[in-house]
Amino acid sequence: MNEYDSERIAKIRRKLWIFIVFPLATILTVAIIFFFSTYEQPGTSNKTIVISYPEGPLNFYESSDGYQLSISEYETVCKNTHSLTTGTILKANLYNSNASQLYNNNGKIIDSSSIEWNSSSKKCYAEYKISGLLNGSNLVVTVSGQVLSFINNGEKFLVDSIRNY
Repeated sequence: MNEYDSERIAKIRRKLWIFIVFPLATILTVAIIFFFSTYEQPGTSNKTIVISYPEGPLNFYESSDGYQLSISEYETVCKNTHSLTTGTILKANLYNSNASQLYNNNGKIIDSSSIEWNSSSKKCYAEYKISGLLNGSNLVVTVSGQVLSFINNGEKFLVDSIRNY
């Protein structure tokens, strides 16, 4: 192979890179970004349901603050709620000192959460887990309880308070 052939091969490689590999990589990157930015997780709140309720507190108990939910509304809101407010976690942690310490020590991060409707009891339950080191031991604390109220922020429903005592 002579010097002329080496130059031709180098030019062909550059053209392949410029006209084939680079555009394909760019298209693939844009497609991946588009997919993840528009993908909505299954079970997220249905906007039509959210806007059918008043914004603000939605309570499953009688209160002068907010809208009182009927049992069927309570079920609908529960099944369309997938997040907890920070206030929910802080209030619930008042009754569990280990959860409170772990939450504060680990950057106010929870590991997982779930909100589920229990058909037999006709109640909504929320649960979250916090883990980390506490007093030299690795702990996992689960906090759970009946959801008493939600917040409708106009975009989605959030759990506002749980009874965990």
